Amino acid sequence: MADRCLLVGPVFPVSETCFLPGDFDEIIRHKEFLQQAYRCSVGYALGGALRWQDEAATGCVQIVDPTIGVIPDITRPFYDDGLFSGDAWISYRRPLANDKINWQIQLNVRNLIGERGNIPVKTNPDGRVAVVRTPNPRTIYLSNTFKF
Repeated sequence: MADRCLLVGPVFPVSETCFLPGDFDEIIRHKEFLQQAYRCSVGYALGGALRWQDEAATGCVQIVDPTIGVIPDITRPFYDDGLFSGDAWISYRRPLANDKINWQIQLNVRNLIGERGNIPVKTNPDGRVAVVRTPNPRTIYLSNTFKF
């Protein structure tokens, strides 16, 4: 009988929408997250996840108001480029000790695809980036799990 791989649950799209007029500190309008996994009857499984985030406001131009002085012009914000990243994993599981122990080994690669350069966090009123953060690093880890 041929081995079959089954979808483990549906695709999980998660969407968030947020926009607050007047508050531009790292406001992200949209986020999407997609996760998928497949499990084969011989014990193998593989999966992946994708994350996308819309551009975030990092600051805005300033204008001079004659009565109160310098204020941010919320109609002219600066934005970053948004973010995109993805993970992958593969695993194998099998029973041990006459089915008394369930063993699983799994290899995960976090941020397999994604941003590599600095990510703007704050922008000066003249448009120059003032603060950056480094993207999350790629991490690879191997885990063994025993359930009994």
